[in-house]
Amino acid sequence: MYYDSMLWLLVFLPILVASTPLSRLLSVPELYGFGNLSIAENAQIAQLASQTGLGECQLACRLLSILNPGHVAIAGTAGYTSIPYWSVQQSEVMPACRVDASSTGTISGVVKISRLTNCAFNVKSGGHAAFAGGSNIQNGILVNLAPLNQISLSEDRTTASVGPGNTWYDVYRVLDGKNVSVVGGREAGVGVGGLTLGGGISYFSGRYGWACDNVKNYEVVLANGSIVDVSLTSHSDLYFALRGGGGSNFGIVTRFDFASFDQGFLWGGSRFYNIAQNVSLINSFYNFVNNAPTDHFAHNYIAFIYTAALGGYVGVSGPVYGKPEPNPPIFAELNAVPSLLDATSITNMSTLAVELNQTSYQRQMFRALSFKNGPGAADLMTKILNIFPISLNIIEQMQKNGGNALGITTADGPLVIQNMDWGWDNEADDAIVISTMQRFQDRCNATAIAMGLGSQFVYMNYASLDELVFKSYGTENQAKLKAVKKKYDPENIFGRLWPGYFKL
Repeated sequence: MYYDSMLWLLVFLPILVASTPLSRLLSVPELYGFGNLSIAENAQIAQLASQTGLGECQLACRLLSILNPGHVAIAGTAGYTSIPYWSVQQSEVMPACRVDASSTGTISGVVKISRLTNCAFNVKSGGHAAFAGGSNIQNGILVNLAPLNQISLSEDRTTASVGPGNTWYDVYRVLDGKNVSVVGGREAGVGVGGLTLGGGISYFSGRYGWACDNVKNYEVVLANGSIVDVSLTSHSDLYFALRGGGGSNFGIVTRFDFASFDQGFLWGGSRFYNIAQNVSLINSFYNFVNNAPTDHFAHNYIAFIYTAALGGYVGVSGPVYGKPEPNPPIFAELNAVPSLLDATSITNMSTLAVELNQTSYQRQMFRALSFKNGPGAADLMTKILNIFPISLNIIEQMQKNGGNALGITTADGPLVIQNMDWGWDNEADDAIVISTMQRFQDRCNATAIAMGLGSQFVYMNYASLDELVFKSYGTENQAKLKAVKKKYDPENIFGRLWPGYFKL
């Protein structure tokens, strides 16, 4: 063994030290995880290696084009078209090239080439992050997961295998027809990947917890390009980390195997209120959060928005019930609040998701805050905006299968999440809008703490990049996540070459 190792060093060390990334790839493709290259690929790579003056990402993009013909679009070339994002800030970012990944193997190859060429990359599922570079990259490789849009249901109807390129509308549109559903997002245009890896509030959370609590298995591409299945019984530490720890620290998830359940029609939708009803509306929500454990089929949220069609600022509620039963008793107090418009109905998940979808494509920004739903919380809610429940029954479901990474226990709750979701049109207003959001959030948090209602939890999917998401999970969970990252990415490949989203 010793002499074999020395012989390998004598043969290949001069090549590795004195050559370019492409010549090293041609000399020892197995060393970089590519196995045997075809004669045609060898010839094209050799020709590419003879060119001079190419930057790291120019080299990476051309190499990807050789290895994935027809699936790589290089920015600035004829026929290149950008793909849509929810926020304008994300759309303004321009990658060097885009890989439309139709297989797990393609994604594995991107990771290996990124390592070989030192060209950074980012990954887009649904593209619903608000801040620039959340799922896009300037002058790097953009991995577009949209072609990974498989949706299949197991014969026993207990597992739905879903590709990360789907939006939740895609998922519900297929599963509605089978009278089955999964714990997933509420908006049609949100992607499966980001929502699930960051947590995932759902209309079904009262029964089952968040989306991350209902993934049986993840197929994941690791930092060395290898592909593994991750579950409670296989790589259980990584399974814990992916349940709320995001994906950009640990691996690229290429398939989610969700626990599925029978689900027919349900009741729900939106109601709109005169702003003068805000106190009654908020009191009903405060009581709903505390009473939610008495009826696990119920979900609700409250928001305050501006809509010219209804004359300005209005209140909104979003009651949903997991059975086709209008106005169940859990919503009795809400039902007593007079509304301007009632758009609730018996419907299915795909229709409900479309009704809630936001498609304005403005400049956007999120900020997140949580607080305890204790005495005085209703008064606090009159001072804030969009609020969502983390009732005790939801928290109890978060503990199953070893618990998730979010660090929330029943001793912390019940909680309420505030989502500051602001949109505006002009880039010139960016600084003033963002600073105003920060001041507003700081005041809300200070008020909550002063009232004895403070909570450290920051929900990743509603957070801005400067918020300390992982610190909010608690010292123990943050340390566990860092240990998992070090174990599966000892060279910090994803830390160096996958920028943009929340990092440990």
